[in-house]
Amino acid sequence: MFKRFFSKKDKEVVPDKPIGFGYKNKWIAVKSSSKEEVAKFLNLRKVKESNWENGIKYGYEKGIFISPEINEWILVLGIDVSDLETEETKDFLKRASKEFGECQIFLTHRVVEYHFWGLARNGEIKRLYSYVGESGENMIINGEPTEIERNFNLVDSFSDESKEDEYWEREDIEIPDEETVMKIAENWSVNPTKIGEYQNIGGVGLIGN
Repeated sequence: MFKRFFSKKDKEVVPDKPIGFGYKNKWIAVKSSSKEEVAKFLNLRKVKESNWENGIKYGYEKGIFISPEINEWILVLGIDVSDLETEETKDFLKRASKEFGECQIFLTHRVVEYHFWGLARNGEIKRLYSYVGESGENMIINGEPTEIERNFNLVDSFSDESKEDEYWEREDIEIPDEETVMKIAENWSVNPTKIGEYQNIGGVGLIGN
């Protein structure tokens, strides 16, 4: 299935233009300039070079796509880690941030309106936030809100206020959606839906399992 993405002459991947992604998937952003080092950290198998079109399709359907460097960040689409509140994910964030200095994780799930984001630096969790719209509750809130989050006044179902009906009728409370996730990603590192607008993105990425 990969034949059409390789040149017949040298079997190398034919680069294409950067393509945005982000909705209905999970991804991480790490502070790195080496996609090979990211692949090594993730212990990926069957690693191959890939252009954007094939890589994003692969990241949504079969495995993991590691992007080329984008403004000193590398994005990993289709990352296979659990939900934000699990010890597995917290441990992953700590290890990845210790390795690369900073690691961020994001998810959007349109069906049940499940959205989350997390941030770790130098092996320490700085921020975790998740919300499920279908059930109207947070799964985890940990750490202080970052500057961009303070602009939203995000819903907190763990608060005493939320036990009152009036709380859910307040117009100043932000119920996060997938666009909220993208705004936070853009402020922290890279908005994956706007990748086509970023400058100086060259080369190809990697795919693997």
